[in-house]
Amino acid sequence: MPGYQQPGYRGRQQRIEYHDGMQIPPGGQIVTRLRLGMLIPGAALFGISYIGSLVAWAISQDVSGDVQDILLVPVVGPYIAAARADTRSRALGAAFTGVLQTVGLALFIGGLVPKRYLVYQANGWELSPRAGFDGFGLDLSTEF
Repeated sequence: MPGYQQPGYRGRQQRIEYHDGMQIPPGGQIVTRLRLGMLIPGAALFGISYIGSLVAWAISQDVSGDVQDILLVPVVGPYIAAARADTRSRALGAAFTGVLQTVGLALFIGGLVPKRYLVYQANGWELSPRAGFDGFGLDLSTEF
C-alpha cells in the first residue's frame, strides 16, 4: 500500500568549526564554505561606493570639470582626492567615499577566505521547549 513512511531517526546534524588535528566522528565530513556574510555585503558596499564616485565624477565633468580624475582609482583615489581638495566638504566627501571603499574591499577579501566546518550526525540528549493550550514546559528526549 503506497503511503508516507517516516524516515529513520539519524540524530541532529551538528556543524562546528574544524581545526587541524580534530578527530572526525564516523559519518562526519569536512566541508569548506565561503563567508557569505562578509562577501556579499563587502561587494555591495564597495560596488555602490565606487559607482557613486564614478557618477559624481561624470556629472562633474559635464557641469564644471572640477572633480579630480584621481577619484577614478579605487580605494586609494578618494584619499588622494581628499588631500588635494580645495574645500572641506569635498575633502570630507572624498574621505568618506575612501572609507566606504576600504571597508567594502576588506569585507569582500575576508569573505573570500574559506572556513572549514566539521559536519556530523549527533545522537544524544535533546532538550526542547514546549508550549500549548494546556501549558508549557521542557521536553527531554533521546534515541537509543
